[in-house]
Amino acid sequence: MALYNREQLMVLCCLLALGLCRAGWQVLAPSEPVVPQSPRKQYVYEVAGAAAGPGIYSFDSPQQLGQLLDAAGGGMLLPEAAARSRNVANGSSIFVGGQVTVGSMSAQARIHCFLPISLVTATVDDLALIPGMGLITAQAIIDYRDRSGGIRDLGELKKIGGIGSKKYERFAPYLTAEN
Repeated sequence: MALYNREQLMVLCCLLALGLCRAGWQVLAPSEPVVPQSPRKQYVYEVAGAAAGPGIYSFDSPQQLGQLLDAAGGGMLLPEAAARSRNVANGSSIFVGGQVTVGSMSAQARIHCFLPISLVTATVDDLALIPGMGLITAQAIIDYRDRSGGIRDLGELKKIGGIGSKKYERFAPYLTAEN
């Protein structure tokens, strides 16, 4: 006993073919070009240690040390000169202890916050955190940096064996040649 007769099978095959054609057309059909908008600049800081509200803070403009500590719950008295000093660098880590110290966020935190890693100070382990970059490529970058006396421009990555245009395009958003 047949489940479907010949006419029913033909109708099902036609419907299946039409569905596949429609799906293929949606994939191949030209769409409106996407015009990338310039993302709004975000300034990201990490506050750690004995701050009232440790964590990662994001702002639309650069912040001074006093402003950052106020955002993290305040409670830290700073000399007027330190509180009103120049802006703290984007991607800085502020540690509140007996003193307030300012350093750089870890590579893992920088990637998490969409901030580039500096090729000036990066370690093999830092670079290996970049999606698609393994330990071998990370070591090749560090070896090149050591041999050449530093990396001054991201384009220099293309001089490293194993990093062609495709890999360069994949890695570039995660890296900076600035300190």
